[in-house]
Amino acid sequence: MAEPSPALSLAWVDPGGDPPPAIPVVERAQADAVAAVGRAGLRAAIAAGAETILPVDPPGDVPGVATDGIEAAIEALRSGAWTLRRFPIAVASVDPDRYRALIDLAIVADGPDRVATVTVEDDGRRLDRVRADGVVAATATGSADYARSVGAPVLSRDADLLAIAPMGPFETDPDHWVVDGVTITVDGPASLVADGAPIAELPGETGVNISPSDTIGLIVPETRS
Repeated sequence: MAEPSPALSLAWVDPGGDPPPAIPVVERAQADAVAAVGRAGLRAAIAAGAETILPVDPPGDVPGVATDGIEAAIEALRSGAWTLRRFPIAVASVDPDRYRALIDLAIVADGPDRVATVTVEDDGRRLDRVRADGVVAATATGSADYARSVGAPVLSRDADLLAIAPMGPFETDPDHWVVDGVTITVDGPASLVADGAPIAELPGETGVNISPSDTIGLIVPETRS
């Protein structure tokens, strides 16, 4: 029989409110892991550098627990009844900064018409140049989320790959790609968007390198239904 996992202490990340009174939490510096509520909490935890996360009310296909099941999940964590699963995350490099996302990264045109010429390259090889609102690069976890709605392929959950698709392309049959890294350049001002929220402004002709070059641990409590 496998040894139980160690008990965990949790910090709480919820941009919309405080933890329920019955949930014991500690300061983030003393925590073994972070309970991140919703898409905004998950995004904030990842941006802050959290490496071990319990998603609460997570978006899309992200595993986690519902708010009404959090007390049972906490008991599972206290007793060591949990497992840790590692998921690829997308890392965007805009020298000298790095940004991380569990679901997707997108580069969205900010020009007067919100349309730009977008160049997509794979290891120096141009895949396409297209007029579009932007481009989304989804992880395996996020490929069935927003990216799917704009035509990106759906990846298997453990794939260390990115699903790439143009957003609002000005052509009838745009290409889509599955790659292990990509450079995206927009010919005008743009925003870098991580998991649905703008995180950086990009001057025109800024090349953004995106790869699934990191992982994050998501906690899966073993709760009884």
